[in-house]
Amino acid sequence: MSEPAPDAPRRTDVIDTLQSLVVAFVVAMAFRGFVLEGFMIPTGSMGPTLLGAHVLVRSPVTGYEYAADSMAIDARPRVPIIDPMVTRRFPVEAVPREQLAARLAAGDRVLVLKYLWPMLAPQRWDVVVFKNPPDPVGETQNYIKRLVGMPNETILLLDGDVFVGPPGSSAEALRIARKPEMVQRAVWQPVYDSDWQPTELARWQEVWRQQWSGPPWKPAPGMSGWTLRDDRVWRHEGSGPTAIEWDLAGHPITDWNAYNCWRSAPEYAVSDIRVAAAVEVSDPTTFTTTLQLRTRSHRFEFTIKPGLASVTLLRDEDDTQVARTETVFQMSSRHLRVEFWHVDEAMRLFVDGREIVSVEYDLGPPSQRLMLARFNVERYRMDPVSAVPQGISGLRWSFDGSVVALRHVRLDRDLYYQPANNSPHNQVPSNGPFIGGIGFACSVDRPSELRDDEFLMLGDNSAASRDGRVWGRPHPLLAREFGFDAPSVVPRALLVGKAWSVYFPATTRLGAGIDGATADDRLNGLPALAPNFGRLRFIR
Repeated sequence: MSEPAPDAPRRTDVIDTLQSLVVAFVVAMAFRGFVLEGFMIPTGSMGPTLLGAHVLVRSPVTGYEYAADSMAIDARPRVPIIDPMVTRRFPVEAVPREQLAARLAAGDRVLVLKYLWPMLAPQRWDVVVFKNPPDPVGETQNYIKRLVGMPNETILLLDGDVFVGPPGSSAEALRIARKPEMVQRAVWQPVYDSDWQPTELARWQEVWRQQWSGPPWKPAPGMSGWTLRDDRVWRHEGSGPTAIEWDLAGHPITDWNAYNCWRSAPEYAVSDIRVAAAVEVSDPTTFTTTLQLRTRSHRFEFTIKPGLASVTLLRDEDDTQVARTETVFQMSSRHLRVEFWHVDEAMRLFVDGREIVSVEYDLGPPSQRLMLARFNVERYRMDPVSAVPQGISGLRWSFDGSVVALRHVRLDRDLYYQPANNSPHNQVPSNGPFIGGIGFACSVDRPSELRDDEFLMLGDNSAASRDGRVWGRPHPLLAREFGFDAPSVVPRALLVGKAWSVYFPATTRLGAGIDGATADDRLNGLPALAPNFGRLRFIR
């Protein structure tokens, strides 16, 4: 039998190629359908954790840059620019709308790891993509929020925190739900960072026609010897007792979000914060430092001294010790990075990225928390939106025993889940009668219930998030297909998966510099295509 010529084409090559392509296509579609899929963030309800369509704002005073909601820009020809590292009391300048338009950026693109029961199930604090219950088939069908409420629990949002308990629990039986360290580090939102100091201050003060009051940390009364104003290294040359204090009147600590700088959004005082800095001392064997936070009618003290680190909670009214933990700690260097956390009814002290000492505490039931945070309790019960907490009444950082220099001084605040009232604007009329009153999980007298396979989703940008607090009734399609008609929650059947990573960050125009302009006019008409690869990251 004769053999085919070596260079003769095999008749099966085309068939093999087509079969390979079909198999590859099927595998890719199966992978996309059951394992991993990409989505784009359309809005700013998760900002700044995840960015929807936005404008990159860069302050000319300090160079500080942040993302702001492009949908909130109104028709004014000149738009005010806020620099939160300087002040929020007045804009540092106003720029033409066209200049901001040059810095428009599309939303982040994320990879979603689909839930595969029982191997990968939803967990509290996951960032989740799901079908929007009020509009599961329309243009807004895909939503992304943080999973806050789990099935078969009672839930309440109070003073920015999440309180949970078993099904049927009264409000008095609920206790706080704490975030894991990995999630907490991802959701801290900046209030101040000493790395961003004004340049050409004299010129800007002429423009503002007023003096800048300096950074929010001030030498405590009677404490001289500090260099704080313009330098990125803050020093105290003496080795005796000294302290700096946060200027609460000039720089209130609230849940203000730079993403909402052009939006009229309510603000609430925040008590859950992180203070961090790189500390250099002349003598680690004698150095002592204490951060003291006064809030919720208590005093929270974080202390490092020779041989010991401790966290202590005391009642303000009588100095009664409520909780305390201490541990042996020796400073092995003249340099250390410290972080003081007060968050989710816990105190945590970190040195060089490692937790040294911590204590969890319980301030009692939600009604007690209302009183300790100095809410107007009766007003809160009737309308939680209009009642605000007192927040922080004092923040003081003291030092002794050494010359000290501080660098990279930061203050960050935690997520704050605002209360909400239901309104027709947030509900879909065709889904059924309007649900009025206080929003889901926001009534201290009537905490909300989550049944089997029901989840509560909230946006990290709580002041500008249409989420489970206010959705109202689901689309009638869900009742027909799944027998589901519960308002404000997401059934398991609508969950897509956990947002895993930002694989293609928000884009800018090709050739754009830091001011959003292009060196070549021929590029000005091009769409935003260039991703900011510095923001590639896993999502927590």
